Amino acid sequence: CQVAGLETVSADAAAFLVQTTTVLVPVLETTKSGRAVARGTALRCAVAFLGVAVLCGEGLAENAQLAEGDALIVLAALFYSVHVVRLSEIASNIDALDLASSKAAAECGFALASIAALFFFTPFDAGRAFFDALPAADAATLGALATATLWCGGVTCAYTIWAQSFGQRDVPASRANLVYTSQPVFSALFALALLGERPTPATLLGGG
Repeated sequence: CQVAGLETVSADAAAFLVQTTTVLVPVLETTKSGRAVARGTALRCAVAFLGVAVLCGEGLAENAQLAEGDALIVLAALFYSVHVVRLSEIASNIDALDLASSKAAAECGFALASIAALFFFTPFDAGRAFFDALPAADAATLGALATATLWCGGVTCAYTIWAQSFGQRDVPASRANLVYTSQPVFSALFALALLGERPTPATLLGGG
């Protein structure tokens, strides 16, 4: 949903819409458990959401019109919110490594099935062009692809899946998602360190 939505939604708008999880998770957690979220946690969620709005405000102002991908981005946020709430319920009863392995296996299976469906039932022009170009790729390109694959597989997928499964054993869903809301701040820091992108006043205000 998120990838498809990004075809028509700007990065700033998508970042803002994805962070609706800050509101969705407390609502889902309260609905599921029947217990109200702690007032302090609810207040922090509201402040965090306001910070994200300020952080993404400049991009939203430039791309204020609704895009057809907006609904897909919000749907992705809803699915992720359900995942966060459900994980807090089961993480304390299942070994973190077992839980992470099961999740990774399921994600891999869905990804392979999706690629197969695209390959056999759609033109899949970009994908076919990529695979056709691989045999002729130079060493630098293959090295960059290998590095990206190892980083994405080992760090952004394997480690984060395990860390989330381990961390949410003792942390309520709303509080855990409040920590996840810091993602745009880290994105801005990495953009500065790796790409040389200077933070704007809105970035500094929203991140602070």
